Amino acid sequence: MFISPSYFLSLFKQETGYTFVDYLTVLRIEKAKEMLLTSDMTITQIADNTGFNNSNYFSRIFKKITG
Repeated sequence: MFISPSYFLSLFKQETGYTFVDYLTVLRIEKAKEMLLTSDMTITQIADNTGFNNSNYFSRIFKKITG
């Protein structure tokens, strides 16, 4: 795209209202919600499968985003 990473991040936030990291986190939590409803995996397995290395951190972020 021939733009700097910082300019991309600035444009991304301007267009979406989210920072890139926050947007990815929301996507990961949405995928985790789907997995919780449709699989029999444990929370630790779902956290691992959605890119969270720590299930305690995953739980905190999940609660923060979903209420």
